[in-house]
Amino acid sequence: GGDNNLIGSNSIAAVVGGGFRNTVGTNAFAAALGGGARNLIETDARNATIAGGGTNVVRAPFGSIGGGRANATASADSTVAGGAGNTILDLSPGAAIGGGGQNAIASSSSYTTVAGGIRNVAGEGFAATIGGGATHRIVTSGEGGSTIAGGANNTVLGAGSSDTYRLAPGER
Repeated sequence: GGDNNLIGSNSIAAVVGGGFRNTVGTNAFAAALGGGARNLIETDARNATIAGGGTNVVRAPFGSIGGGRANATASADSTVAGGAGNTILDLSPGAAIGGGGQNAIASSSSYTTVAGGIRNVAGEGFAATIGGGATHRIVTSGEGGSTIAGGANNTVLGAGSSDTYRLAPGER
């Protein structure tokens, strides 16, 4: 179904269910794009999924986007459930953004989660969590486990193992 959808060469077992101008790139084995408009599963993003929405992009194997618009993931095994303008950068396997808008997970942020909210950024680190709220930043390098539960304008800074398991609850 749909109109002007494309599945690239060597994308064996890939499917586009419908929608308008959706694309599954070359060598995207077993990729699934349900529908929506102008969504893209890039070349070599095997087993990737976009359920629907518009202008969403999956750039890595096993990445997924549930819906919304202008969401992107460039890390394997990562998920953006929905919302608008949410981004997971490369080298962040297992990262997830639940929804909201303009949230980001930086490169090298394995198993990091931003549940929702707006303009939250989880920087380099491991297993950091932002529960929700607005304009939070977790900026760590090396180990992680830092958490901002909610509120607004909270920041967790650190370097190396000294920042492991920090907590910033509520509003700053």
